[in-house]
Amino acid sequence: METIKYLNEFGLDKLQQELGIKVSQNENYPDLYVLNYDQIKSPKYHPIVIECRSLVVRLEGDEYFVESRSFDRFFNYGEIEGQPDDVENMVAYQKIDGSLVSVWKNEKYGWLYRTRSMIMPSVEVCINGYKLSWKELIESVINFDKLEEIPIIDHTYIFEVVSPENRVVTPYSQREAFLLSIRSNIDGNYRKR
Repeated sequence: METIKYLNEFGLDKLQQELGIKVSQNENYPDLYVLNYDQIKSPKYHPIVIECRSLVVRLEGDEYFVESRSFDRFFNYGEIEGQPDDVENMVAYQKIDGSLVSVWKNEKYGWLYRTRSMIMPSVEVCINGYKLSWKELIESVINFDKLEEIPIIDHTYIFEVVSPENRVVTPYSQREAFLLSIRSNIDGNYRKR
C-alpha cells in the first residue's frame, strides 16, 4: 500500500504537508490515526490521496501498519480518462443515503467503529436539528454480538447508517445499518458475497 510505504519513509507530518492529508485521532486510542484527503488541498488523482479516504493506520514503535480500510476515493463516471466504459459486467444497487460507518476488530481494543473522520465518536452533536451522539446512533443499529459470532479478522465491515436524525437527502423513517461491503485490511480486496 502506497500510504504505508510513504509513512514509513517520510512520516505523518510530511504526508500532511505535501499531500494535504487530514489526520484525526481519539486520545483513547493513541496509536491509531484516521487519514482523509482534503477536497481542495490534496492532489485529486495521486495514488496516496486515493487511498486516504477514512484510512486508519496504527503506529507500532517507528512503523505504520494498516489498521482498517474503508472505500478508496471514488470518482464520477467519466471523471477519469482511460476508465473502461464496459458496463456489461457491472451490477447497480440502490444508493443508500446516510453516513459511512466502518467497523473492525482490534487486537488490543476489541470492536471499534468510526465515521469517516473519527474513531469511536462519542461527543453529542446536533445532527439535522437532533441532539444525538454518533455513539448512540451507531450502537443502536449495528449488532456487535452478531459480528462476534462470525468475526472476519483483519477485515473492515463497511456500513451506511441511516436514520431520521442523520438525513442527507433521502428521508428514512427508522434507524438502520446497511452492510455495503467487507474489505481486507491486508490486501484491500473485497469479500465476495
